[in-house]
Amino acid sequence: MELYPDRPTGIDNDTKVQYSPSPEEQLLVNEADDYLSKLLEPVLNIDIKTFTLFGIEYFLTDEGYMLLHSIYKEATKNGLLEFASFRKTRTENLQWVISVLDRIDFSQFSKQRRDEIAGIISKAAEQRLQKSFSPLLADSNFNTEGIEAPMKYNVVLEPDKAIDKVAKLREIKRTLMQERTKYKNQKAVYTLYSAYIQKMNVNITSLISDLVHISDKYNRRGADFDKTKALKEQIPYGTSFKGFGRNRNLARLDRYLHGKGLIRENGDYTPIGKSARETGEKLSDQQGIILPDMDTYTTEAYGENFPVDAEMLKEMFEEVLRANGLLRSEENPNGWTVYLSSKARNLSVNTESLAHNPSGKRINIPVDFVRAFYGIKPNPSVMATIAHEMTHIFRREVMKVIKLQLYSDRISPPRGSVVSEGAAVRAETQVQTEVFNLPREINGDYLAAAMRRLEGGNFLECVKAFYDSYIHHFPQEDRKEALKLAISRTRRIFRHTQNLESHDPEVTQSEPLYYLEQSLITLIDPYGVISPYLLPLIQNGVISINSILSVANKFQLISEILTPDVIRRIKEMKK
Repeated sequence: MELYPDRPTGIDNDTKVQYSPSPEEQLLVNEADDYLSKLLEPVLNIDIKTFTLFGIEYFLTDEGYMLLHSIYKEATKNGLLEFASFRKTRTENLQWVISVLDRIDFSQFSKQRRDEIAGIISKAAEQRLQKSFSPLLADSNFNTEGIEAPMKYNVVLEPDKAIDKVAKLREIKRTLMQERTKYKNQKAVYTLYSAYIQKMNVNITSLISDLVHISDKYNRRGADFDKTKALKEQIPYGTSFKGFGRNRNLARLDRYLHGKGLIRENGDYTPIGKSARETGEKLSDQQGIILPDMDTYTTEAYGENFPVDAEMLKEMFEEVLRANGLLRSEENPNGWTVYLSSKARNLSVNTESLAHNPSGKRINIPVDFVRAFYGIKPNPSVMATIAHEMTHIFRREVMKVIKLQLYSDRISPPRGSVVSEGAAVRAETQVQTEVFNLPREINGDYLAAAMRRLEGGNFLECVKAFYDSYIHHFPQEDRKEALKLAISRTRRIFRHTQNLESHDPEVTQSEPLYYLEQSLITLIDPYGVISPYLLPLIQNGVISINSILSVANKFQLISEILTPDVIRRIKEMKK
């Protein structure tokens, strides 16, 4: 396998079984999987928490200064005395702010307090950007020169744990590579070892950016930490994450995680695949999508549009779960539960905590959830949304038939997100188009921002590229709301880019392009269980694709369950 896999735009590999292990070898596969999972699980359970302060220039304002004073006092025993000494050296520049932040142990704060601090700063930064970009709302030729980009400050809460985790992952990887050589003549076992080694590589690579942020802080403080040597041993490319070449190497790590695209003139790869670029060019030729008036939209079957609140959505989810035998009950204690949550900000299927609590199967609905039953933007129809989230649940149920710990909630396969999200988007699109005859637009705005970055655009110029693309596709959209969206979404592409003023033509976080690739991907199974990177497991008889499809085909479509009669009954219950 190449160092950089291709961007996921389909699964073209032959999925037929090419090798059938003997019963004795199948027993070895099971034993190896048990051994490998037990070796790996304790390390994967080391939880590395991070967060980002976006717009730390806020701390130079009077309000921000008081907030900085407050959080410093909260985090240090002698906060008042120490901060008083910092106050004497206060200057109107960000280096002073960073020097104070470097001395704060944010791990002492609760997650709620950290989110509160980050939210205050981020909101102020986005408001400043919206004000600076306001001329753009009237003049598309507006130039971003003269606007100052926000300054980021990245925090790894427990740096020792991050350094230790990478070191342990590397040690396990070395062990697996040595052990794998014993099974060269037993393809099924050898293939399983290779899949686990790939899992090691993906996990190590995903942590490198955290180590770089830790290294930045150590270098700024100039302290002779005992950890410094250990840290340098875990960061590849030596000191090349400093200055020139930093974004280039972060982009290389991103290509390993998310795939390579086309080749640039300098012989290096872009993160943009051929199919994505072709789709983006088609979108650029469109003169704007004319959307129906959703306030008055009706269908013969479901009638007029109406608002769906959290309680109604809960009833709809429970109907679908019940029809598929997945709702938790006395008869089915291992089923799924739908919760109305005051803490949830977004509708979500709980997956992360399942590794620690297998019975924690839950769908979280924000208590203030309200969405139109029919929809296109900013959200699709409620039934399409349910189809999307239920696909993730169906995927987890289908994964149970794969008798490998690598596919368990505790371990999870590498690089499966674009496939699982692609399946969810396909289900969403099917409901949107086939049931309601509504379009589901392809999201090409991230592509516009990423391409501007590859041309040397900084954060501000990429915000404008995203905005211009969005308005081009949806000319009737509210300009202020479009600008807010452009600022928020462009931040994702610059997640691992420290200096937002940088004109380096490198995309350090290309995962947002999945939103476009999801619309292009062709799946061999309906719930996105099979990642293209694990097809060798099928080809060498480790996994049975027939058993996967036999379970997947049992689930009922959303439209077969949430019929017009069922929807009318739920509406009547609400009254």
